Amino acid sequence: MRIALVATGGTISSVTLGDGSRSASLQGAELVAASGLPSDIDVRVSDLRPRGSYSFSLSDMSEIVDAVATALLDEVDGVVVTHGTDTLEETAMLADIRLHDARPVVFTGAQRTSDETDADGARNLRDAVTVATSPQARGRGVLIAFGGHVLAARATTKTDTTALDAFRPAVRTDIGMVRDGVFAPTNDSAGRLTPHLPGAGPAARVEIIHAYGGMGRTLLDACRNAGVDGLIVQGTGSGNGNPDVLAALPELRAAGIVTVITSRVPSGPLAARYSRSGGGRDLVDAGAILSTDLRASQARVLLATLLDAGASVREMRAAFAPDAAASSPSTSSRITPPSIIKELS
Repeated sequence: MRIALVATGGTISSVTLGDGSRSASLQGAELVAASGLPSDIDVRVSDLRPRGSYSFSLSDMSEIVDAVATALLDEVDGVVVTHGTDTLEETAMLADIRLHDARPVVFTGAQRTSDETDADGARNLRDAVTVATSPQARGRGVLIAFGGHVLAARATTKTDTTALDAFRPAVRTDIGMVRDGVFAPTNDSAGRLTPHLPGAGPAARVEIIHAYGGMGRTLLDACRNAGVDGLIVQGTGSGNGNPDVLAALPELRAAGIVTVITSRVPSGPLAARYSRSGGGRDLVDAGAILSTDLRASQARVLLATLLDAGASVREMRAAFAPDAAASSPSTSSRITPPSIIKELS
């Protein structure tokens, strides 16, 4: 079996320095050598500049996805990406949007540095390679292998700062597990839910605002005055705002700013149920788009990519509500590029 490894740094490649700090410094070949992979696995390594993923911009994430796309041009069975956990969910989401290949692309990382006695990176890398070489992982979109769990990249976020199984899906269930070196799917119905949007990395400027009780318009107005292209409001509950958020939406819309509502709650689906005083139904009726499964970090990546593609508001709504889109025979995962300005004006 032949695997491509794209190594980007992160805790999995970090060592502890003399002052007690940690630094990403190990190359991909060193990770492979320490992982104990089966001898019949041929790993082709591509190293990007190792660093902590907390420093990654959308441009950096796009560079990683480009490296994966290049690796897929070769005759490999799958691709593994080692990545820092801070923004792993965002780069994996961008890869899920841009890549359209049946072969598995699997992201992994670690919570402990490579020189800790109970380091978890070697096992996670072995598990990721196991998934990437499994025929049962084909056609499932980009995956994350971490702490024995295998998850779809879409709607999966980091939910714990130290736990070894730090990643969890916000909705739906795990794709499967890795047990005794074998990928065991537990969800055979998993299919592609993310629209395919090839092209360069997103350049649209999208900001995130965290909602809270008594939130005013200060940050909403600041984003409008700054001329952002899109806005993610990390609402309360199942995707609610308040009267000030509701009052700001017409002005944001008039400025050509697309607003997506998600939730600050870590898990569970969103639904626009509440009306009066800025509930989710009010926000959608005022023109906001409800993200039914993505939390803020991934919603930002998807919105920026949709804006760059010139997607229509209708296409954006479908992209942010994949279950509803999948149930409609007239809905395609392919995005056509009409201007969004007419629909927003």
